[in-house]
Amino acid sequence: MYVGVTMEWAIVFLAILVPARIVTSEVDKKTLDVTLSYPLPRWRYLLEKFMVYLAYSLLYPAFVYVLAVVGTPSIGETLDLTVLGHAMAGFWLWLFALGALSLLCGTLFLESNRALSASGALILTQYVMTRLGDLGNLGFLKDLSLFNYLSAGTILHQGGMLINELSIVVDVGLIALLCALYTFQKKELAF
Repeated sequence: MYVGVTMEWAIVFLAILVPARIVTSEVDKKTLDVTLSYPLPRWRYLLEKFMVYLAYSLLYPAFVYVLAVVGTPSIGETLDLTVLGHAMAGFWLWLFALGALSLLCGTLFLESNRALSASGALILTQYVMTRLGDLGNLGFLKDLSLFNYLSAGTILHQGGMLINELSIVVDVGLIALLCALYTFQKKELAF
């Protein structure tokens, strides 16, 4: 339970800070024009940088999984490792979808402060909507937040991933990533 709460906060900060800065850090350092002068399509450059973020973001759920595999027997408990693997995959898919939304904010604004503010507002609002949705009449707010889908608690309770939740998170991530790639490819850049 404590790992799930900690992971949600890690998601919030990782998804806000890292993808939004993929492009904006290059703009801030004034190196984007040099980078884009290479014979490489803009969308490919952005996609490769985002894939590096996804590779690094895979380290956190892998570390938690290994820690659970090693730590659970040492305290005399049992844990279904398949279900734990599903929960960690759900965590990583959250990082993908929220990171893609953050990347979209970065490509739309191309300025660190504005991109981080927009990304933070978008992701934190979703997190707050999930928490407010737990209150009586506000349950509909949960349906508007990615944090409502593929949560570790739900996966552990259900005994696996729910396909409809998986498709929602993956679809939102793919749409946001494609929009970010298209925006970056077509955007007029002034240096």
